Amino acid sequence: LRNPSSGLCLDTLQRDEKMDISLGVFSCQNGKSEAQLFSLTNDGKLRREITCAKIDRNSIVGNKAIVQLVYCGEDEKDDKWILKDGKLQNEDLDLCLDVMGLKNNDNIVARSCINDLDTQKWEILKNSVGMADDEGDAADAVSVKYPLQVQYCGVCSMPLEYCEYSGMTDKCLNWLETNLPSEFEKLNLGNWKESIDAEKKHQKRGGKGSKVVSEKQAAVKKNMTMKVTLQRVARGKNKFVTVIKGLASFGDIFNVDLKSTAKLFAGHFACGSSVTATDEIVVQGDVKDEILEIIGTKWPFIDSHLIEDLGDQKR
Repeated sequence: LRNPSSGLCLDTLQRDEKMDISLGVFSCQNGKSEAQLFSLTNDGKLRREITCAKIDRNSIVGNKAIVQLVYCGEDEKDDKWILKDGKLQNEDLDLCLDVMGLKNNDNIVARSCINDLDTQKWEILKNSVGMADDEGDAADAVSVKYPLQVQYCGVCSMPLEYCEYSGMTDKCLNWLETNLPSEFEKLNLGNWKESIDAEKKHQKRGGKGSKVVSEKQAAVKKNMTMKVTLQRVARGKNKFVTVIKGLASFGDIFNVDLKSTAKLFAGHFACGSSVTATDEIVVQGDVKDEILEIIGTKWPFIDSHLIEDLGDQKR
């Protein structure tokens, strides 16, 4: 989300999103900074993966207020935002995001909406992560059109980008080639082939498949410091998240990738899921038992004695 007049974008400023933080601004990084990735949903949430923008009611002085990032759904009602005449407007309080007088690393403020005020004008840009580092990237970025159109797979029923984590990738691929050939042509088939090969290895009984698992189990036993922990953590009234730690310790040996795993959980539970620390994934909701089952199925070489259920976090 960019203010064209200043070249500033909404930014988390690398603050820890496991707690309520003030939303800031920083020079636009042409879509190449995760701290600047936001979305405006059809139901009016200005959000990241698990956090949403909300005006701090206690900070309102006159026509000015602080904007925070808090866990989505933590309160009974999340703030609703609309992009109206180029302004990002909070429908509940009739305040708009404004960069007047702001510079890098300052906190964004919300002020009374004023027509044709350049510091309140915003545009939603297409995420350009992975594109060339040309200086003209920002100027050439494509505005996103809403509502977003999402294609779902007829086999696993998930969005197409999650098919490679479905456990039935080869069937999804065949369905996609037959029913959505234009989307099939866009795929990075190299990544999908790796998923299919991994699934076939897990499906084998005896022979080389069992040998691979046995070798991995033997490697784990040599390094007993490896351990996965799961814990349920309260977030507000009657809200919980599930925190998974330790999977990264298996990454170098068994190719356990935290970002792909967070994406797998997000698709499986249809909820927010993100990597929040070097070796930590936070999933919205009380899904600890289900994640235990997924770990046992997807990574059978992680023995049950290497997985610890820490229960509920004490307040």
